[in-house]
Amino acid sequence: MVPQTSLQATPSIRVEPEKLSLPGDDRAEFWLGAGNGLDLGGYFARRSGDLFGLLKSEAKITSGWSDFSLDGTLDFAGKPLTARFLSQSEKSDNRTLGEMKGAWTQPQMRADAFVSSGKVLSENLWEFGGVWGWKPQLSSPDHQPSLRVGLGRQGTNTRSDFLVSLNAGDTWHLSPHWSLDAALETGSQKSQFFLNPKIGAEWRPTESSNLALSLGSQIFAPSFEELYLSRQWARANPDLLPERRPVVLELAGGTLLDKLDKEVYFNGLLRYSRSNGSILPQLSGNYWLPQNLADSQDRFEGQGVLQFVGLEQSNNVFYRIATLNPVGEASQQVGASRQGRWEGFRYEAGTSLRWQQLGSFQTGSGQQAGWQWLVNCQVARPLDSTWLLYLSASDLPIFSKQPANNYFTPLSLLAIGVKAVF
Repeated sequence: MVPQTSLQATPSIRVEPEKLSLPGDDRAEFWLGAGNGLDLGGYFARRSGDLFGLLKSEAKITSGWSDFSLDGTLDFAGKPLTARFLSQSEKSDNRTLGEMKGAWTQPQMRADAFVSSGKVLSENLWEFGGVWGWKPQLSSPDHQPSLRVGLGRQGTNTRSDFLVSLNAGDTWHLSPHWSLDAALETGSQKSQFFLNPKIGAEWRPTESSNLALSLGSQIFAPSFEELYLSRQWARANPDLLPERRPVVLELAGGTLLDKLDKEVYFNGLLRYSRSNGSILPQLSGNYWLPQNLADSQDRFEGQGVLQFVGLEQSNNVFYRIATLNPVGEASQQVGASRQGRWEGFRYEAGTSLRWQQLGSFQTGSGQQAGWQWLVNCQVARPLDSTWLLYLSASDLPIFSKQPANNYFTPLSLLAIGVKAVF
């Protein structure tokens, strides 16, 4: 039950096994590895043409000690249809999920439909709906209106919610260096009506730099885990209400710093918001229970990413911070990642250090702080055109100091194995 935040970290350095090989129109891949878990899977792709256009089909099967998943995609003339099945069983979680998605695209519009059903622990769940979007191509490229409508419903054994949204926006390109945009979103989430306006401006002093400022409001619905899923150290709260942020002020920008032997980019983000009904986990006995805070909170989020891009490798360094006052919850994270080639090896590796402080509302006493050091890596060595050796580690905790029972819950996997590409 880690607090949710809309601020995303630097791009994840996790690499799926199929990304370690070159893509092709027709190919099949199989991999087998072992470590502290079983890494077994396959990937199949087929691309063909017919009288109606391009037909592309893909399927992916993965399995571990306690989980199995099957993904399939059928792309018919640019209109994809996706089917997915997931079965997973662990000590604190037992889930079987199935879903199907489809999309229909035209030059000025797109329609998406989805339906899903399954079971998590003792809770049955289902969801269906669709989204229709329209973005007309006007004769003037300086004016870009858009419209999006969403409609759906989701439910479980204990609760059912009707979801509806309407988003209308427009962008005006005043000059090569300036643009303005405005949007209005309205609808209902978790039986709560919302109306979110937003206005923003962007300045582009050069082709490789920009600075954007926006002011608006947002609403964040509680997640499925917070509403329905109870585990060993966490309990669900079906009475949670959406978090409202009536004031959201955001400043974001990026620039190209150097372009000599390698390109150096910097991207930054600062966000302030006034939050009503923030959702935070509270320690109740020996487990965590998510609650809506009664008092308004000042939320601050910041992030900076420095990226070095060369011909054979790229590096990322990032730092982010998030605070919530006066409740006293705060977190910081710093990390780095690198990908490239060395002596015939293809690799991608990264590490991050995260520190988090819990407020007195969460612990029931004074503030508590903990930290965690995580490592990620993927290393592959092609033996020939078919066989490849690989080593992977995902969110592997090296050291950790927890502020309370099972507050940090990383999903880690260490595996070494062989892969065949046809």
